[in-house]
Amino acid sequence: MKGKFNIMQQSYYLSPLGCLKINQQGKVVTQIEWQDTPHQLKELHDGPVKQWLDGYFAGQCNATIPFEFQPSGTLFQQRVWRQMSHIPCGATLTYGEIAKKLRTSAQAVGNACRTNPIAVIIPCHRVLSASGNGGYAGQTQGIMMKRKLGMLALEVGVDSAKITLDE
Repeated sequence: MKGKFNIMQQSYYLSPLGCLKINQQGKVVTQIEWQDTPHQLKELHDGPVKQWLDGYFAGQCNATIPFEFQPSGTLFQQRVWRQMSHIPCGATLTYGEIAKKLRTSAQAVGNACRTNPIAVIIPCHRVLSASGNGGYAGQTQGIMMKRKLGMLALEVGVDSAKITLDE
């Protein structure tokens, strides 16, 4: 049998806003999600994903993503995630604005946003409600909202050392 088998790898990355679990199939990122602890995973090795995350959390959020990522989801979710990926660093859109572009409802956009499997890279944190911050990863308060607001602060130039997530 010819060809390479791409083994699923899991690792963690400790950001200033918490621990991220990264799943990769070979060199392709398939999932990045927030975790409370790194558990028994190995730390993300030096390479393009780590370098990009290091730069992002150091305030260099405009850097081109130098690796492939493939989120798994429905065709509709893929369309929403593609729209979110076009939101510039430091900018935001509302669920309604994205919904208008896709000719759907704000609630449908919110549901797709909530299921985003690649946090930080697909910037669902840049999507707000018409009346405020909206939610993040299905939460409207707590640690996940603090992470959302922390990423938005990083993107407008706040030093990560000045962002606290204490409950």
